[in-house]
Amino acid sequence: MDEDKYVLKHEWEKSRGKIHERINEVDKKHTENFNSLLNKLDRQTLLQEKSFESQARSEKHLEKMSESLATVGTRVTDLEYETKSHEKEIKNLQGTVEAEAKGNREVIGYWLGFAGIVLVPLISLVANIFFK
Repeated sequence: MDEDKYVLKHEWEKSRGKIHERINEVDKKHTENFNSLLNKLDRQTLLQEKSFESQARSEKHLEKMSESLATVGTRVTDLEYETKSHEKEIKNLQGTVEAEAKGNREVIGYWLGFAGIVLVPLISLVANIFFK
């Protein structure tokens, strides 16, 4: 069997041209994919930078809130102690008011007793003077 191990020049150039076309197509596809990947990386980098800036702002707000909450705890404790002292003062005032009310009742009783003791004879004296 005769084997022809030689290729004609025009066939070889034609087959070689197709390989170059295929290489160019694959190279173009890889270049487009690489450029697309670079664009996505750039976009992701920008988004991540914005996210870091937003996170930094959030951390500042959280620090302010933490400071505010720390002072709120002491303020609530101070209010609690003030409320207790006010409660004691109110109880003292209630005791004073009750004592004064009791004293007022006694004074009213004394006045009524005085009026009964003085007015009854005074009325009879006035009646004797004017109606006689």
